[in-house]
Amino acid sequence: MLFFISTQGEAAVVEYLRKRNAIENIYRFGGFANDSARLAQSFEQIQLQFLVKPWDFTAVLIAKEAGCEVFCDPMKRRVPLADWRMEANNPVVVLPAGTSREFFALLDQMKD
Repeated sequence: MLFFISTQGEAAVVEYLRKRNAIENIYRFGGFANDSARLAQSFEQIQLQFLVKPWDFTAVLIAKEAGCEVFCDPMKRRVPLADWRMEANNPVVVLPAGTSREFFALLDQMKD
């Protein structure tokens, strides 16, 4: 999992997923665009960041074009990228195609 720890709660989500053995490694290689490119190339599996700036969304499009699923506001509304209205800070999760149901099921357990 690639992630950036801001003050918006990524650390708690990452810790929860790690304790559930849902992820093996957590790290950050560089900026958001670099992380998105690594997902597009299948070097990594999940990217989580809650403060994505509007100009970073061009990188998200690369991952989406490569077949990844992109959901904005993953902790609440879980809006597909095509339906998202850009905000100043955009919470995003990028996942391999077909894994969102399992990922969100884990997040739902976290809320309980």
